[in-house]
Amino acid sequence: MSFYVVVGAGPVGRETARLLGEEGHDVVLTSRSVGSNTLRNVRAVQADATDASELARVCQGADAIFMCAMATYHRWPTDFFPIIDGTVRAAEAVGAKLIVLGNLYGYGESADSPLRSDLSLDPTSKKGTAPSIIEGKPTAFIGNLDATHAWAFTKDVARTLVAASRYTGEWGRAFHVPSQYASPRQLILKTAAMLRQEALEIRSYSTAEMEALGMHELIEMSYLFETPLLVDSSDAEMLLGIKASSLEVMIADTLRDHL
Repeated sequence: MSFYVVVGAGPVGRETARLLGEEGHDVVLTSRSVGSNTLRNVRAVQADATDASELARVCQGADAIFMCAMATYHRWPTDFFPIIDGTVRAAEAVGAKLIVLGNLYGYGESADSPLRSDLSLDPTSKKGTAPSIIEGKPTAFIGNLDATHAWAFTKDVARTLVAASRYTGEWGRAFHVPSQYASPRQLILKTAAMLRQEALEIRSYSTAEMEALGMHELIEMSYLFETPLLVDSSDAEMLLGIKASSLEVMIADTLRDHL
């Protein structure tokens, strides 16, 4: 049995803690407000990841730390870096492995698709909606509705993090979560079909509409949805043994949380 600390009690953090706890490990799930916890072998501990000393006390004796904390989207440029800095310094202080949940922002708008985990970082943005199909309302999304896009599933993300923590090769590298591919239009139509509903109007938000609705952060990141975005996860599949769940499983699990 090992001791693990999961920083961040959002969907990925909680699922990562659940997986580790179900394996019989001693797990601490920590964030500024961890809330209630009924996960097996998981203790909820309130701590601020920006305070490296406080977090190091929580992590003392940990075999690995999973950094799954995220900043509020519109405050990402100012709030995320103190979180990651505090977690890195805590991991260094206690001598624990560090597995970090990331995103694709760092590759930037000019990166060739499919994105590979060994590409150099060249961020375009300073950060480096799932509409109400359930209610049968017209659906709007951002970008090109017919551009094929990679979609990762929360539970696959957590499984990849856990598998990465046991990687025996050289560390200091990235792994891409195995994903499924569909255009936003295909995803919307498949979701409506699984709900046995007709997808009414499907359209893309204009920049003016996003500005009027206060969706300024999405305007900045809309380049991710303008052209096909594919992700090469072959190394994660081969080295970590992780496969992507089907789109049907992803959608069904997401719908269970909203029905």
